[in-house]
Amino acid sequence: MNKAVDSNADQLKSSWDSNARVWSEAIRTASIPSRRAGTDQAILRAIQREQPTSLIDIGCGEGWLVRQLRSEFECRVVGVDGSAALIEDARKSDPNGLYFVLSYDQLSDLGSEGISTFDVAVCNFALLDDQLAANLQQIRQVLSASGKILIQTLHPCSALGQQPYRDGWRRETFSAFDVSGWTPMPWYFRTLESWMAEIHRAGMQIVRMEEPVDESTSQPLSIIFVCQNV
Repeated sequence: MNKAVDSNADQLKSSWDSNARVWSEAIRTASIPSRRAGTDQAILRAIQREQPTSLIDIGCGEGWLVRQLRSEFECRVVGVDGSAALIEDARKSDPNGLYFVLSYDQLSDLGSEGISTFDVAVCNFALLDDQLAANLQQIRQVLSASGKILIQTLHPCSALGQQPYRDGWRRETFSAFDVSGWTPMPWYFRTLESWMAEIHRAGMQIVRMEEPVDESTSQPLSIIFVCQNV
């Protein structure tokens, strides 16, 4: 991996701590247009279809999804994130919830907390670097044999903008958000073909794919992959 790629990956990790305050504010004030338009409800519906008894939210941020699931579903829910600042916000908002500061390669450490495997792992706009297959392989370690990974991510068609349709690092400035004070964040764009190939390379298959649409524009808001072991 070259220095430029290293720099992007490092900046992506550090940006979540830099943006923790404004991210939490944006969630609390419903200031993210795509979430208002339907991505929050889309991932909740996808989870409900699976009827899990245990679930891990990987990249849980300030914990909104964990809190929502704890109030709506009768299942054990755990939230993990690589940002200590976001996990601190999650714990303040939900003192009775289970939240841990863990990166993908630390997920197996949950065993030391007496937490073993889950029916469902959710990655809600959380798989943003260039190590997709490796991250999915780490997630598989905390899934039950019949467990599934639910991935909601930017739809390649709507996220393309004016740039070429090929894999590569992009830059998010958060200009579409209604809250100011953001630190720009690198993220890795993937074509649909790339998503499917990397999921397969991780030893998983796509059993369902959903494309939530913004009713006001008839444009895709996101794409959801439901994956299980091959």
